[in-house]
Amino acid sequence: MPKTYEKIATETLTSGSTSITFSSISGSYTDLVIVGHQTAATNCEIGIRFNGDSAGNYEQNFVSGVAGNAVIKGSNTDSGNQIYLIWTQGTLPASWTGTIINIFNYANTTTYKTMLSRLGGKNETNNNSGTWKSTAAITSVTVLGSSNFSTGSTWTLYGIKAA
Repeated sequence: MPKTYEKIATETLTSGSTSITFSSISGSYTDLVIVGHQTAATNCEIGIRFNGDSAGNYEQNFVSGVAGNAVIKGSNTDSGNQIYLIWTQGTLPASWTGTIINIFNYANTTTYKTMLSRLGGKNETNNNSGTWKSTAAITSVTVLGSSNFSTGSTWTLYGIKAA
């Protein structure tokens, strides 16, 4: 990673889990980046939640491409209790890998928080933008799976010092 990136934490699963949480995130960076290398034993949707907020405070737009199918585009202004990073034909293939999530201006307390995510795997790619409709500083991030991420899946949180 560039010199402006500082590794805050890494979680490597020693057993299957449906969530990864980074907590006690300081406000000393300008932006956050999460890099995931994950698989799941069964099909799995992936979502993200901030500060444990499970209310309907999330909006998103997405573009997904699936080999052999048309590109899927759309938006959801009431996505429920999380921003979905996978939003295609239901679930993520078990062989999925490679996620990058950028969370912008996360410590600002006067604006809503925005994020971009890119995921790639076997025969599919997903590009999402999302908004958490809160002015609270983000102090924890949870990545959620609808089924277990496999043992050995790794998620790393970086802080950007000067974006």
